[in-house]
Amino acid sequence: MRKGVFFFFFLLCLGLAACGKNPDEQLEEAKQQAVPAEHKEISMKAGQNSYPPDEETISIEIQNSSKQEVMYGKHFTMDKKVDGVWRTVPFEDGAAFIEVALFIPPGEMAVEEVTLSLFKQPLSEGIYRIVKTVGGESLAAEFSIEKQ
Repeated sequence: MRKGVFFFFFLLCLGLAACGKNPDEQLEEAKQQAVPAEHKEISMKAGQNSYPPDEETISIEIQNSSKQEVMYGKHFTMDKKVDGVWRTVPFEDGAAFIEVALFIPPGEMAVEEVTLSLFKQPLSEGIYRIVKTVGGESLAAEFSIEKQ
């Protein structure tokens, strides 16, 4: 009987400890922690600094202020800052990107729309970034999700 009561309390404590953890801490740590928003006259930023939690898309602006054409693709990752560490937000199972080369002429800007239904979970409040390779370099566009 004592063993059964002890075992029950052990399981109860274990369950309560698991419930208290922040689910964002379960996300995998991003491979790159420091990613600039700008590199050699190429910059990337979110269309807005903040979006509401029920937003369906986020726009990303890529500015080419150089004198050369710049290439990028559709692929990106999204990270969330959790306790000062960037963690990768997982895509929905089966999510895929088309492999296509896109070009931005010198002095021009491209706008990409990121569909948030590509992710397993709706985005909770916090600081996020989209990371893309543009002109051979990783760039990040930060934004926040917050109730407005």
